[in-house]
Amino acid sequence: MYSVRYLYLQSMIRSSLSLILMLSACSSPEPVCSVMTDLSGSQSDFGSALQAGARVALAARSHVEPLQARVRDAGSDPRRALELSQSEAASALVGIGFTDSDEALSGVPPFVRRSKPFMIVGATDPELPARCGPGVFMACFGDDAQADAAARFAIRTFGRRGALIGDSAYDYTRKLSGFFRASALRRGGSITQVIDRRAPDAASRIAGLAADASNLDFVFVSAEPDGLSELLGMIRNALPNTPIVGGDGLDCDAVLRSGNSTTEGVFFTTHAWFAEGASPEARKFADAYRALHGKPPSNGFAALGHDAMAIVRAAYERSGSRTPSEIRDEIARTRDFQGASGTISYDAGPVPRKDVWIVEVRRGARRLAERTPAAEIVIR
Repeated sequence: MYSVRYLYLQSMIRSSLSLILMLSACSSPEPVCSVMTDLSGSQSDFGSALQAGARVALAARSHVEPLQARVRDAGSDPRRALELSQSEAASALVGIGFTDSDEALSGVPPFVRRSKPFMIVGATDPELPARCGPGVFMACFGDDAQADAAARFAIRTFGRRGALIGDSAYDYTRKLSGFFRASALRRGGSITQVIDRRAPDAASRIAGLAADASNLDFVFVSAEPDGLSELLGMIRNALPNTPIVGGDGLDCDAVLRSGNSTTEGVFFTTHAWFAEGASPEARKFADAYRALHGKPPSNGFAALGHDAMAIVRAAYERSGSRTPSEIRDEIARTRDFQGASGTISYDAGPVPRKDVWIVEVRRGARRLAERTPAAEIVIR
């Protein structure tokens, strides 16, 4: 039977060891990059691709202490994103993630408040770095860029007269709609009708487009993945042959079906392309992705996840002290990074100027329609 003195000494030793471990953890934090993404919910097509692409970047060889990744599922919910981020920001050195602007607006500020850098992967509101705070960068182009590329393509390919179907429920869809309308007008186009899919009369107004079919050269759709197939089916019922153009929210599996039919004549902007016509960097990434995951990348957000993690990892390896502030400064010094999603530089600010890929869906399958060079995109 142990004496009271022995038990007391054991307790003191355990307490001392615990204190030593706590102090060690504070002075030498684990080199963790928190990957905030959506593995479930309406954004899961994008979020799953993001984290899979990031793992390709982490699998590359490193000659220094490796940066670890800790993946967290925000569940396509801005409130959940905030809860997770408040916890993650306390221990991670740096964060990457988010393919939705509403989630980014919730989940990035906790990192900013702790002076931790954050790389937004695929949330495309170009004002996000300014709205979230210092130390925030984007791996993707902004909605202003993809809207102008879409307007340029639609007017030059189909004609000047268009209708716009937007969605007032999300920051992304509101911003994309506004940027597209401004770009279309600036490029000599006209938007004859604007429909909010959340309005009570949206279904009847979309059906009513049939009466105006002869006066429409295209329809622009600003939408998230939720309910996308149904929305495309409604448009196709009213306008069987009118081209439909959209943003990167259409780069998901739902775009392949228009209601009960395979999709035909839909075009959308996105961040990368991996098949015929792809860049050498995108092909190299696709090969590495297939080797690691046993299948090809599902959409352009996989390339963004790779590029965001590769930039952060390179900044971490270049930084001498590997503190959050040094990593942030090294990210800001990134110039001409040749990524799977294009060339990324931050010399002009935290939103890179990049090429925009336009993909056509024909008979339920994707094919490349056009690559719009960054130099031909007008941003105002």
